[in-house]
Amino acid sequence: MGQRLNPFGVLQVVHLVRQDLSIAGKRAGLAGARSGLFMEQVRIVKEMRETDKRNGRTGDMVRPRYLVWENVVGAFSSNKGKDFAAVLEEIIKIVEPEAPGIEVPEKGWPTWGGLPR
Repeated sequence: MGQRLNPFGVLQVVHLVRQDLSIAGKRAGLAGARSGLFMEQVRIVKEMRETDKRNGRTGDMVRPRYLVWENVVGAFSSNKGKDFAAVLEEIIKIVEPEAPGIEVPEKGWPTWGGLPR
């Protein structure tokens, strides 16, 4: 299916349905029915990249080159921060399948959206 979606694009925007992660919602997390669509979006991006590779594209020419993930504040604390770590892991593993897992910082994720230095 990925080979038929956005065949010329270099950018894929991943919109995470907010209800399952939102602090205003039921906090079902990534396992929730709505937020579970994130893994489908990752699968589509992987398929698109695999198709480009099979068609001879290499390096920076493999599409999509960029992925933008729209965050919701509750993602940092959903499932004690493990859901945000899972999102980072899955996005990284699109390009680096053997990448190590991501640990949740001891004090949780900073709410300003950046990682501590």
